[in-house]
Amino acid sequence: MCVRYFLSQINLDKYCKSLCNNTQECKIQTVKDCPPAFIAPTFPVWDGHVRFGYFSNATSVNIFGYEPDFVCYNKELCPFLIPTFTLDNHTCLHYDRLNLTLSDTVYDIFRACNQLFQNDKESICQDSTTTVRCLGINKCISKRRIMDGFADCYNAFDESIAANSCELNDKHRFQCTSEQKCLSLLLVNDGNAQCTGKEDEAFLNGIAVTIDHLPFSSFCNNWVDIVPIANETDETHCEQWPCVNQYTRCNGAWQCPKGIDEINCLSKFQCPANHHPCLSPQSRKMDCLHINRIEDGIIDCLGSTDERSHCRLQQPENEFMRYRCWNDTKCTSITRACNVCDKYNEFDQICDMSYDDITDIFKYLNSIEGTHTSTRKPFSHKSSSSFPPVQLSLPIHKQIQNGIIKTEKISTIKHHNDPRLWLCNKGFVILVGKNETEQCLCPETYYGDLCQYQNQRVSLTIRLRQENLRNINVIGIIIRLVDHTGFVHSYEQITYKSLINCNSKYNMHLLYQNRPKDMTKNYTIYIDAYDKVNLAYLTSWIFLVKFLFMPVNRMSAQLIIPAQQDCHLLCSDKYLKSLTNDNTQSCRCSHWVNSLSTIQYKCDCSSDSICVGFKENRSICLCPLNKTGPRCYLNSICQMNNTCMNNGTCISYDSRQSLTKFTCVCPDGFSGELCEKKDVRIDLSFSNVEAPQSLLVHFINVVPRDFELKKTEPIQVTMFKKILFNEKTITLHVSLPFHLVFVEFKNMYYLIILQHNYAPSVIFSTQISQSQRCRYIEEVLDEVKFGYSHLRRIEYYHDICQNHSELTCFHDNYTFMCLCTEQRQANCFHYNFTMTYDCKGQNDCQNDGQCFQDHPHCPTKIMCVCQECFYGDKCQRTTKHSGLSLDSILGYHINPHLTLIQQSSPVQISITFGTLILIIGLISGILSNLTFQVKLTRQTGCGFYLFTSSITSILVVICFYIKLWILILSQMKAITQQSFLLFNCTSIEFILRFLLATTDWLHAFVTIERFFVAFLGVNFDKTKSRQLAKIIIFLIIVLSAASLIHDPVHRRLIDDTEEQRTWCLVEFTSKVETYNRFINIFHFIIPFAVNVILVIGIMIITARQRSSAQRASTFQQHLKIQFDQYKHLILSSILLIILALPRLITSFLPNCMKTPKEYKLFLASYFISFIPPILHFFIFVLTSETYKKEFTAMFKQKWERFQRCFFPTRL
Repeated sequence: MCVRYFLSQINLDKYCKSLCNNTQECKIQTVKDCPPAFIAPTFPVWDGHVRFGYFSNATSVNIFGYEPDFVCYNKELCPFLIPTFTLDNHTCLHYDRLNLTLSDTVYDIFRACNQLFQNDKESICQDSTTTVRCLGINKCISKRRIMDGFADCYNAFDESIAANSCELNDKHRFQCTSEQKCLSLLLVNDGNAQCTGKEDEAFLNGIAVTIDHLPFSSFCNNWVDIVPIANETDETHCEQWPCVNQYTRCNGAWQCPKGIDEINCLSKFQCPANHHPCLSPQSRKMDCLHINRIEDGIIDCLGSTDERSHCRLQQPENEFMRYRCWNDTKCTSITRACNVCDKYNEFDQICDMSYDDITDIFKYLNSIEGTHTSTRKPFSHKSSSSFPPVQLSLPIHKQIQNGIIKTEKISTIKHHNDPRLWLCNKGFVILVGKNETEQCLCPETYYGDLCQYQNQRVSLTIRLRQENLRNINVIGIIIRLVDHTGFVHSYEQITYKSLINCNSKYNMHLLYQNRPKDMTKNYTIYIDAYDKVNLAYLTSWIFLVKFLFMPVNRMSAQLIIPAQQDCHLLCSDKYLKSLTNDNTQSCRCSHWVNSLSTIQYKCDCSSDSICVGFKENRSICLCPLNKTGPRCYLNSICQMNNTCMNNGTCISYDSRQSLTKFTCVCPDGFSGELCEKKDVRIDLSFSNVEAPQSLLVHFINVVPRDFELKKTEPIQVTMFKKILFNEKTITLHVSLPFHLVFVEFKNMYYLIILQHNYAPSVIFSTQISQSQRCRYIEEVLDEVKFGYSHLRRIEYYHDICQNHSELTCFHDNYTFMCLCTEQRQANCFHYNFTMTYDCKGQNDCQNDGQCFQDHPHCPTKIMCVCQECFYGDKCQRTTKHSGLSLDSILGYHINPHLTLIQQSSPVQISITFGTLILIIGLISGILSNLTFQVKLTRQTGCGFYLFTSSITSILVVICFYIKLWILILSQMKAITQQSFLLFNCTSIEFILRFLLATTDWLHAFVTIERFFVAFLGVNFDKTKSRQLAKIIIFLIIVLSAASLIHDPVHRRLIDDTEEQRTWCLVEFTSKVETYNRFINIFHFIIPFAVNVILVIGIMIITARQRSSAQRASTFQQHLKIQFDQYKHLILSSILLIILALPRLITSFLPNCMKTPKEYKLFLASYFISFIPPILHFFIFVLTSETYKKEFTAMFKQKWERFQRCFFPTRL
């Protein structure tokens, strides 16, 4: 009852009249019938525990309604509040203790309390990466609520620096430059400065808070535009600033002493040299005043236009109060002069004249006002000389006449208030027959006589994005709803054009064949992507339909279309096996189309289309670009009316959108709706500058002045260009207007084009040279000046141009890019030096490569700029020594467009040395093999090792020569069969590594056995040695192969679309990469170390044995004797060591092959690694007297047998 009395007083209870007749009566009843304190309403008003309370005899009313007298709450949730009393087991606090004036602000206090149903374990906050605990109380809030303008914690902890808002690493927050604070975007430009330096409120109250928003023309112009930072503004340290410059000269405002910047400017008043216009106080007409009488303390002109310092000092903040009354000290505006000043003293004639009669006078007087606005002039580039000259103007096609394609406008249907329009739920009512029977046309999602029932369906929404694009990218998307028997219930087809539909969402409804759907079946959505230019298959996606009990399944996905087919597995069963996966990207093979169904159908699509499936007994056809219709027999709009010019490709719109519209995809060098315009062509070459792998080209468009001063800086557009190997000249086609062009690479900038007026359809031929480099200010300022603050350094920018006459441009790598004018003054504009290159978070570049895309939202091309030692279209290939292969060293030197004879010198050198290696290796290996076939050479295990290594040496040179020629022929496009290239990729490199490792280990065991021969002496058992050698040889072969088997498993072919090459790529995970490096070092260092250590050991052990037996000679003498006796063993091992040293040294060099041009050292090192196998005969046979004798005897025997067979008469 008390609550109703209370509500009646504020007219919220309709039952009030039955309780009391008026508000005063209700108030009396409240005091009489209610307790001194009560809660109203009885339920919580906030967060399940906050309640309002009132005193029955002290209720107050204000204009906003009733304020509570006290507030009750849960003290455990709000421990920071100090209660004043309790009421009915509620903790309460007097309202005035909250220091609030309005009840609706109670929310700001109790918002900081813990949530009623929040888990009170502190560990939840501490362990979570998405929440933070409020300081002093046990309350968790989301980190996204830090620095959002709303205090969620007691004492606004979440809105303070202590909350560490920058640790969120949120790229969508504004970071203060004056302090460590990162703000929600809600607080930026909201009228309240949150940062100490107020940089979050750019241009607040007309003042540019930071230097990042202030035009260069506003520095040292007598107006403070920047909030002081360390007692510095844009008007401090202007001693070296030239007062007369291109922005102050003849701009209508006096910015220099005595107005020298406005002397001798064009004027309607035609004053002589060194004179200013002046409104004579005597004649009331415009006259001229010599500059010597300016600012001399004597007022000679009405308005004190010759003595302007008085009003500037009196009203420094108001730039419009610049008119000084005659014979007075008052300053006013020219528009109020007739009212403020004594018009009989100065305006007795002018104030009474019409404006048309004194237009020029008022324009002149107005020029003394608003000088701040007039001095903020936009950047102008015309003070610098233009270059290079235009080489040629391209012919421009005539404008296409309107009306080539006529489209009829469909008249809009007027809406009528006919009740029959509402008869059909989601459909349209139609009248059928003579009797005009009402029937409903229902959409696909509804059915029934009145469209009153929903169809069971899958509502699918997809957004498409292409991974990397070429000139023409039209993708055909087939979406099918299929059950586990292969039956297609429904399908949709989309034509996706990346240039047009990049941000489009596609909504579709896939219906089941029967109503209701069969709950015993499993349903899957298959999405297949094809390139409609050549009807090539690209990829597939599979989505299982879950929760079949729901009548409508809503699903959404963002799909990334690969630039080309990228199927890692063979095409046998992978499409079928992938059915068990959910939300996966798969591959579909042509011979498995509709393979789930046991019924065979005949495809009835046109011959130039492809059949991608069947719906019952009808084919699902994918049409080429020039055809349309369900079976692709109809010509598209492009075939009937193709008006694309200059070989532009006509692409018709998706049939779901329009049957009569089309768009033109233009080739490089053309633009326009119909490709009718020729773009500007820039031919760029390098002069005394090493060409990089890629570069950025920044086009600067100098826009005219925006009178609202919203755009005073040029527009910057950036494109990128990848430079192919041995490419001498780069050609760029530009359709956007521009005036300046900068090229950036290796953190250096070059000005390559400056044109005063944009010229379309022209050719520029320019060079990148050191003379055009825009130098960093650290290079052109001394250490003292460079050490100044950024704001103070700007003062010396004009000095840079004056002191470096050869300089064209320079930059500070922070705010300004500057040109040097013909008068050797600096002319700067804001330049974006902090571009982020991650393709909006979709960075597919590997090994820390930077990702570039030519449009922030709708990219048509994506490029990876690689770090040093990495290359490839995704920076996936490396030239580091651990991964260096012949493909990396030689691949880019092979030109696919040249014949074998025309190939570059590295290719010719490789063929020459490769042939020599083959010939010498075969001769050496065969001779060694024949030698160690003699039984006497295999009395110990050493002979077996050498016999086996002679075989591996032959195989090494053969495999190497095959690899060399396959690389050359495949890069020349002579071999293009993918299966052969894939076999070569996975096998040849593995075989080479295996044979080299096996050969090195066999040679190491030769040295090991020789060491044991020296160590054991007469106790050495030759029989056991032979037996053990056979086992070791088997183990070497098996373990070497097993240790390298990871290599072919991780190899695959990739197509480099930019270079138009096919590469054999090995992709290791981080763990496998670590293992690969270890096994490479193990197979190389251990045999090398064995040869070095044991050779020294052989000499020392033998010398000590002889020294002990023959004491007459010293140890050194015995060492010399042993060296002479075993010099064949030592010499062979030393040769192995010497030949292995280059590989060892290059493997541990800190640098890498940064570009393919640095091939010499690495190619030589690669060839040297094959010298030990090809010199097998010279190392192991010719250095040993025993083996040499056996070889001589064997050779004589073979020679005699040869003569007996072929020349019997000579014997």
